[in-house]
Amino acid sequence: MKFFFYLCLLALVALATGMPLSSPLNVTLTSTGTSNMQVTIQNVGESEVALVTAGSLFDPRPVQKVTMHSGSTPLVFRGMIVDPKPIAALVPTDLTKIHAGQSFSVQFDAADMYDLSSGGTFTAEAAGSIWDAESFGFISYKSNPVKITVGGVETAMVERRDDPPEDIPKIGERCDDDQKKKIEEALGGCSLYADAGAHATWNKTSNHFFLRYFKSSKEADLDLVHDRLIAISNDCLALFGPIVQVDCASQMDKLCGGDKMGYTTRFGDGRAYITLCGHAFAYSEPIDESSCTKMDMAGFLVAQHASFPGVYDPPTTRDIEEYEKSLGLTARKALVNAGSYRYFGKAAYLDCKS
Repeated sequence: MKFFFYLCLLALVALATGMPLSSPLNVTLTSTGTSNMQVTIQNVGESEVALVTAGSLFDPRPVQKVTMHSGSTPLVFRGMIVDPKPIAALVPTDLTKIHAGQSFSVQFDAADMYDLSSGGTFTAEAAGSIWDAESFGFISYKSNPVKITVGGVETAMVERRDDPPEDIPKIGERCDDDQKKKIEEALGGCSLYADAGAHATWNKTSNHFFLRYFKSSKEADLDLVHDRLIAISNDCLALFGPIVQVDCASQMDKLCGGDKMGYTTRFGDGRAYITLCGHAFAYSEPIDESSCTKMDMAGFLVAQHASFPGVYDPPTTRDIEEYEKSLGLTARKALVNAGSYRYFGKAAYLDCKS
């Protein structure tokens, strides 16, 4: 017990000072043709590591695995941006384990992350830090630099779109008919909750709602919450050309573990998604009016939309789902907590007295 406490203390010191643990990872980057690459991660330490998968080198999606330069000019990352899962909420399925002496290789296309359509010579390098659940700390890593030469016609990044095409549907094609029906109902509820919350910011008789969830009566805070909720309502009702598309996870989606309702992803080119996991359909109602605090899909969508800068900028930066913890936040923290908007909107819609 004392050893565990000491280990946790060391990890907290590392987190507080930004000091990464000494690295047991040997990372090698190689070019496999055109813009295709392979990164090999070898555990050269004496014990097993359990590294976070999402958003890291192990993530099969086009997250930022490498940095790239054209000469001395850094390229702008255009791939997928994954909001990190809170460390306290990690479960075994969120981790990739590598035994001592074992290697793990991942192949990817740099053109999925950067615009290489201009062609030329680019330098890539994999460097950063990754959370290890075994040592309870961050492990730093740095690969060798690799130069690649790309012809402009050989590689083209997906065209950037600051404004989504009008024919893009709000609900993704991976959802079946039953799922689409539930999502449509939940999106309607999302708009109802958001509109009710927005109205409550202007209604003096509803000030108790705002004080309860946001601990403020400042006009600037009222305006911020109102404007964010109106933006959320508008995007929930955007059947075509939305800022955020809602899609459904496959049964093999490793990011849907335990009781996870869903997750968000966004790309540097403006694309943004809320992916709903199977748990969202099996254990939650699209709209649940029986409780002011019970999670339903509509409330979940309010909170998830709040986290996208394309919906409202600045976005929320945290999502504390527990009701009592959400109520205990200061005004400054509540204004950037997605859960506060979910509870506030639903309370205003149901006219909850406590």
